[in-house]
Amino acid sequence: MTGDLTLANQQREFFFGVLDEEFPDLADRYRQRYPEGSYGPARSNWKLFAPRLKTLCAEYGIRDRLPRPVIPGDKRTLNERIVEALANRLYYMELNNEPSRRVWAYRKAAWAIEDTPQDVGLIYQAMGRKGLESIDNVGPKMAAGGGAADRAFARNDLGLARDNGEAGAMHTYTKLDVKSSAWGVN
Repeated sequence: MTGDLTLANQQREFFFGVLDEEFPDLADRYRQRYPEGSYGPARSNWKLFAPRLKTLCAEYGIRDRLPRPVIPGDKRTLNERIVEALANRLYYMELNNEPSRRVWAYRKAAWAIEDTPQDVGLIYQAMGRKGLESIDNVGPKMAAGGGAADRAFARNDLGLARDNGEAGAMHTYTKLDVKSSAWGVN
């Protein structure tokens, strides 16, 4: 729930079109805050209020992250669930000021999985771990174990159901989906 407005591509065009038409007095301020070519604001202080919001949400029993829209029955539901888990993990990594290289590893893996046209579970079923490793920005560490991402999956920091922990991040969850079609994510 915490974060800044993001403006990319058509969102940006639409947003500034409405501002220019309906709120011309605000348009210049927003253009300064969201310079051309930026996805988010030039300066952001979301990390200042995010921990407090997280605490409040926990007190009231609600999630501090909105679930990603996943269409039930979509052939890429597994991909979207993995992307959601990675996005949630990297959000908390950012809040905890973990090294940016680790955050970016999750971000790039999430983008790659989101852009993968095939169901990740089918890739795993057909090719095993090698199939997962072939996905751009996933690679052997994310797929098989040994990296920071895998330790997070092994600890179940991502909130997904997991198997006995024999394998790495992607392997664990695609294996679960292929065997039981159970995610453990609501």
